Order: sequence, then C-alpha cells, then structure tokens
Amino acid sequence: QQQQQQQQQYQQQNPPANLSRQRSVPGQVGAQQTCEGPPALWKAVHVGDMHQVVAFIRSGQCHGGYRDASDHSVLWHAISFSHLQLAVLMLETFPPGSQNGIDPCEVHSRRGDTLLHLLCQLRPFGPESAKVFKGIATSAPPETFEHLNKAGCSFMHHAASTLNFWVLRYVARHFPRPLKRMICNDRQAPLKVLSEQLPRPTAPPSAKDASAAASKTNFPAYLNFGSLLGGEGSGTSSSSSSR
Repeated sequence: QQQQQQQQQYQQQNPPANLSRQRSVPGQVGAQQTCEGPPALWKAVHVGDMHQVVAFIRSGQCHGGYRDASDHSVLWHAISFSHLQLAVLMLETFPPGSQNGIDPCEVHSRRGDTLLHLLCQLRPFGPESAKVFKGIATSAPPETFEHLNKAGCSFMHHAASTLNFWVLRYVARHFPRPLKRMICNDRQAPLKVLSEQLPRPTAPPSAKDASAAASKTNFPAYLNFGSLLGGEGSGTSSSSSSR
C-alpha cells in the first residue's frame, strides 16, 4: 500500500509527456492547453540548433505552446540561453493570440519572473533582443506588464539596474500609463535603482588644492625645468653673464 501511494504521488508530480495541462499565469484570459515535445526538440533548443528546430516546426512537433518538464516554453529557453534568432523565429512563426501561439504571460514558477524580466537581464541587449521585447510588451496584458517577481521587482528594475536605456526610453514612449504606476511604486521605485547605479559626481577641487597639486607636479628629468627657472645650468647663466 505504501508503494502504491508513493507511485501515485510520483505520477502526480511527474505527469506523462502526452498529457495536456493548463497554464496558470497572471493576466491570463482563458486557460490554454500545453503539451511537451520530444526530448530531441529541447536538446536542439538548448544548444540553439535553428535547423533542427525548424524541422520540428515543419513536422508539427513544435509550436508556441510546448512546455518542457520544468514548464518552460521554447521561447523561454531561447531567451534564457541567449539564442535570440531562435526567439525571433518562435515569435514570428507563432505570434501571441494565434493558434498555438506563444504565451506572453509565461511566468517562472519559483522566481516569479516574466519574459520581460528575462529579456532585461540579457547581456548584450541588441537589435534581436529589442525585437523580441517589442513583440512581448505589445501583446502582454497590464497584469503581466506590471507584474512583480518574488523579490518585488518589475522588469523595469532590471532595466534600470543594468542601465538599459533602450528599454527605459521605449516603455516611456509607448506605455506611459503603466510606466507611471511602476515608477510610483512605494516599495521599490525603478528610478531610485537607476539613480543608485549612476556614478556620483565629484566636487571640483578648491583653488588651494589645485595650487598644491600643481606644485607637486613632477616633470621628466630630461626637461630640466628647475635649472631653467632657477638660472642654473650652462645655457641660461652663460648667456646672461656674457650680456
């Protein structure tokens, strides 16, 4: 009986790959069914094998709703492993809202990060990262767009802490209302994080300190400015005495 209970518990924690399950994420309107793909698909995703992933897509063994055993999508792993060309492929092939489209509301079950959190942690953040960010940001509902992770941070905190001014400027231009709510967060304001990352200005030296520093300036020995100024040395003293 104990073995049967353990087996039932294991099956509940590890459902078979062919069983569909429902997503439970903030901002979701209506549950969608997801299914896991073949192991070879996830291996190709992890290493960034574009040709192999395209082959799985053409054979119907990969789409935007596929999740692996850790409940992460192909798009999530493509961003996480910095395979941005693969991320663009999934975004363009399975746009949000289409049949088997990607889920812009995907959230990490333990950390609480969204896809926007994940994108703002990329280094470097290039044109492909910006393209994926636009696709997710424009399709995510407000609940996901303003979502705070388990540390109480929005994706704007990551953008501010890494000085990602592209994200800051893009959000300010296209999402002013949610941005206002996020920057007015009483607990952790993103602009406060930004101010802490910027270098502190230094006070200009006083006249006394500047003169003291100038007096301590050491010139190279071959210039021999000391002898020129003090009248020592054969060149200046000899010419002055002859006159």
